[in-house]
Amino acid sequence: MADIEAVVSQKHTDSDRFVLMAFSRGAAYAMGFASQRPERLKGLIICDFPAKYPVFSTEWLERCLANPHTNSDVVQAIFDETEEVDLWDQLKAIECPVLVIRGGKEGSF
Repeated sequence: MADIEAVVSQKHTDSDRFVLMAFSRGAAYAMGFASQRPERLKGLIICDFPAKYPVFSTEWLERCLANPHTNSDVVQAIFDETEEVDLWDQLKAIECPVLVIRGGKEGSF
């Protein structure tokens, strides 16, 4: 949430309210921001993500570590600290209009 707040701080925008769009894993952060700072949002657009923050898989860790540009200590720390967080109850606190865009193919979120 602090990252979103830093990017959209009032000193960087012309307005104190804005529409926030988030995709994939960023949607969990956007939902958290929307539930904790509802006065800041005019609207929320969530793309391709369920109302939960999932645990990172071992496959995710292996893909990240295979990238030569990855800081392995940082990736390992993120993996070690990840935990599933259910956001369905937080959705009740979102007061702005919400547009949810999701995939229609089998297996999509």
